[in-house]
Amino acid sequence: MDIKTAKRIHFSGIKGVGMTALALYAQDRGIRISGSDVADQFVTEKILTKRRIEVAEGFAAENLNKDVDLLVYSGARPQNPEVKAAQRLGIRTLNYAQALAQMVSDKAVIATCGVGGKSTTAAMLATILSRTGRKPSFVVGVGNILGLGVPGRYQPGKLAVVEADDYVAVSGIDNSPKFLYLNPMITIVTNIEFDHPDVYRNLEETKRAFQAFFLRLPKGGVLIGNIDSPAVQSLFQSFPKQGKNVEVIPYGFSPQASWRIQKVVMEGGRTEVRLTVAGIRLKLALRVPGKFNAANATAALIAATQLGVAQTESIKALEEYQGTMRRFQPVGIIRGIEVWDDYAHHPKEITATLSAARKWFPNRRIVAVFQPHTYSRTKALLPEFAKALSLADEAIVTDIYGSAREAKDPTISGRDVARIAAQVNPRVRYCKKDHVLEYLKQKTGQGDVVLTLGAGDIYRVGWDFVRK
Repeated sequence: MDIKTAKRIHFSGIKGVGMTALALYAQDRGIRISGSDVADQFVTEKILTKRRIEVAEGFAAENLNKDVDLLVYSGARPQNPEVKAAQRLGIRTLNYAQALAQMVSDKAVIATCGVGGKSTTAAMLATILSRTGRKPSFVVGVGNILGLGVPGRYQPGKLAVVEADDYVAVSGIDNSPKFLYLNPMITIVTNIEFDHPDVYRNLEETKRAFQAFFLRLPKGGVLIGNIDSPAVQSLFQSFPKQGKNVEVIPYGFSPQASWRIQKVVMEGGRTEVRLTVAGIRLKLALRVPGKFNAANATAALIAATQLGVAQTESIKALEEYQGTMRRFQPVGIIRGIEVWDDYAHHPKEITATLSAARKWFPNRRIVAVFQPHTYSRTKALLPEFAKALSLADEAIVTDIYGSAREAKDPTISGRDVARIAAQVNPRVRYCKKDHVLEYLKQKTGQGDVVLTLGAGDIYRVGWDFVRK
């Protein structure tokens, strides 16, 4: 049975951002949806409630109603009793990566991958294609795409924009990188970094996974990549020898980029981007900050151009792009203190976000609240985290947010991150998450900018600070 012919799908672990986006896509196709997950609060809960998708608390065989004919499960929780019950009852099961690939198999797929930027680039491209009447489908792993109103949507157009993940489909069970299930016609790679030490031994292994994904492009496909990333640059140098008549388009600040970003100016709450391609000068105006967003917008513009969208139309659509949840998202202002939130969880992402904050808020005191994500990543990249946090005027490090896919490692902690980081920036300190709110109340004042960072639930601190 093809997933698109299912009558009722149960999403086990539905609150995850990718799972929610895929569930919305399936619901748009007329498929009845139910789901289950842990009781913890997720950024997706508001959209699930709005779409009237029933979510059972906890995982249990009883959640599988008699009319469920397919179970889609999150790779983060493969051993939950719903998967075993489905197998016992003869209900077909698919992990998220398999389900996504099947769901978009009747579309021309544009896939965005990389460590940092893939969600935003996908959201920007979905915005361009939507604003210019292409009626695209999309599945983006964010809580919401502001301006489009959903993170996932099915529409009758021929195109589907999807976020492609390099993490394995189901650790220990299906160790294929998620993106290897996809068959894109256009692939965008925003960068390549060593980000998953629990599944890749080093950067070279990570690069091999991306290389395998690039080779899935068909004859006549297009590979668009940020040449400022050394790992992307090295793969691009060898790819033409291995590729099957695939067009390779490098972009970035580098002189080697065919779409070259010449200048980025952030002023008055806007980012002006000037770039050149084939001797032609283009200018973008964005509502979101940072050189990294200038690069993301450039990638989206290239892809849209490849798809036949007039550049003037794409540029106008990018001017209307409002961002996504948890990507340099404004949370609110309280007592003259601005609170922002970002998903940055890798040292390169933290560096990019804090550098953007410096330009976006000149002469303001930047207070970063960082929650490390996964024990393996924190341990492997500890020195890099310390250096990245030095860019804040003051940084608070909380306890590590562990993933369901790994066991707790008592040899690494948030306190260790703060201790090492304080050697670079003495204004870095450790604070239990439960105490951060009180600390911010006492230690921040008018004109300060508080920026919560991390892939866990640290965003709640910013929300609570503004509310309370």
